[in-house]
Amino acid sequence: MAQHRLLHAEERLQLVGRRGGASETGVFGLRIDLLDANAVRAPQVEPILDAEAINADVIIMVAGATPPHDATEGTTRDAVARINRPVFEDYARAIARYGRGHEVVIIQSNPVELAVDMFARHLERHRVMGAGSYNDTLRFRREIASGIPDGIHTAVTGYVLGEHGPHLVPIWSSLGAPGVPADVWQDYLYAARGRRKLEDLPGEVAAARDTLKSLIAGGEGQTAFAFVQLLPPDVRAVVKPWFAHWSGGTSTVTSHSAVDIVRSMRDGHRVMLPPQVAVTEDDWPGVESVLGLPVDVDIRGWHRTMAIHLAIDERTALVAAANAINDRLTAW
Repeated sequence: MAQHRLLHAEERLQLVGRRGGASETGVFGLRIDLLDANAVRAPQVEPILDAEAINADVIIMVAGATPPHDATEGTTRDAVARINRPVFEDYARAIARYGRGHEVVIIQSNPVELAVDMFARHLERHRVMGAGSYNDTLRFRREIASGIPDGIHTAVTGYVLGEHGPHLVPIWSSLGAPGVPADVWQDYLYAARGRRKLEDLPGEVAAARDTLKSLIAGGEGQTAFAFVQLLPPDVRAVVKPWFAHWSGGTSTVTSHSAVDIVRSMRDGHRVMLPPQVAVTEDDWPGVESVLGLPVDVDIRGWHRTMAIHLAIDERTALVAAANAINDRLTAW
């Protein structure tokens, strides 16, 4: 945000650390680094260590445990959820108690569906958005664009909805590529997807992730990268982040997606984005869950689910994702 000048010099960026953790001193070091790097362009940077001191219009939630970077160490989403649930609960309660009642929370912590659910229990649900589906959407667009025939450059449009996890749903029917001849585009999409079914995607992702983990744990990084490059674009979009995570990569995409969302909110116009939101049957008849869906977003939060055309298999996959997410949330 400092580098992109999203905040002006008279505005404030709070850095929230936790007493007893590495961030207790880390937020003060980050303040020094930000001011050194951005000089006169930097906003006011305020490190704080107590949740009741949070005072902001937009709150980006990145706190909590992540899976280990070592591919040889096993972990599960359930284990991460057990660790992070009280973290989500504590911050959600504090913001609800000490906040001003209009804060918008953008969640990058995982499991993102659990965090959205916890925050939406304490804050008005339209002020809570998870960035998981937006992250997945950016990755899917990039993987689709990377395979377009040489010599054609375009910005791919389209969405990934559902879960930020095994039951994510690439909306193939939403994909577009302005400037690409219709026949070339359709031939390319057919070759990229083939006859694969959306209902099989969770199994394909799990199998590819296991193979990737085995290769990286065995020190075969180059072979692992070649393996990932041969995967279909939707599977590749899910598995590649694990490659980056296990190989010590950074969280650049999550940083940029948070900046994108905040920039869109600050523009003052409603835009359609695909975050994870807590929906009820008023939003989508027959569905009550935390789900990645296209919604209208502005500085006040999200407002309604947007009607986009869905193929029958895409709608079926989204309902299956909602059911799977509800099962996880009940267990967590």
